[in-house]
Amino acid sequence: MNVLILGSDGQLGHELSKNLLNCNVIPCNRAVVNLEDNDSIEKAINKYQPEIIINAAAYTSVDLAESEESKAIQINAHGVNELAKLAHKNNIFLIHYSTDYVFNGAGETPFTEETSPDPINAYGKSKLLGEKYIKESLCKYLIFRTTWVIGEEGENFAKSILRLAFTKNTLKIVSDQHGVPTSTALIRKVTNEAIMSYFNHDPWESGIYHLTPQGKTSWYNIARQIIFLAEKYKLKLKVKSHEIIPIASSDFPTAAKRPLNSILNTEKLKHKISFNLPFWEDDFRPVAQKIIEDFDCNAS
Repeated sequence: MNVLILGSDGQLGHELSKNLLNCNVIPCNRAVVNLEDNDSIEKAINKYQPEIIINAAAYTSVDLAESEESKAIQINAHGVNELAKLAHKNNIFLIHYSTDYVFNGAGETPFTEETSPDPINAYGKSKLLGEKYIKESLCKYLIFRTTWVIGEEGENFAKSILRLAFTKNTLKIVSDQHGVPTSTALIRKVTNEAIMSYFNHDPWESGIYHLTPQGKTSWYNIARQIIFLAEKYKLKLKVKSHEIIPIASSDFPTAAKRPLNSILNTEKLKHKISFNLPFWEDDFRPVAQKIIEDFDCNAS
């Protein structure tokens, strides 16, 4: 069973390329398949003849997207449109990843798959347009919306906080944006189950599924958690976990607005998978510890 993974150099693509079960995984980085180059997409499909395409490639620079909106749309929407049309033409099952940023973040109620999207930044708009094109293509597909992805590879919030804690005497972290970190390991585990169901001729219904751990937290609490864990490894940090200062989003202006509420309702997914979704602390701890261990080795 050939499975083509786009974006194999990213933190999610790397996790999927290493750990998919019972598949002939064909990792494709940007040099092989570039969503800004339609020809590269078709060439890869013709060459490898995949039964499944997993699209972990995306434009993810949220702030930069405000000034590079056309590039974000090209990659996250127009490139995805071409991919979906080719998936339909060649009877390929498409798995794609999206984001909580398709919502406006208003209120405190978790967003369901039926909640009307209303993105408040260019990145969210580009991802929502990509979702629309996939649905319109009539291909067989699953779209997993997830939040605050953190993996062992690539760049993410946990790694940024550790680097800052090595060099800064104080850390001020936004505390009024609520959501949960989602490990690439959890995303891979759910993706594996969806693929196995497909291979066992019991495919999930095409559609959108929200994929996150359970619970609720903030960037501030995540920062405290990563520094607290790092303290146990006796890393020589300049900032202690109890010294991190909570601030409001308004005190840390960014080019792109962020949703204040990024909690996704995962009831639809829970009815499909064979395991209980973990609480965010249990999902976050193993990947955070691995990141810390890598920092410790690099510092040694």
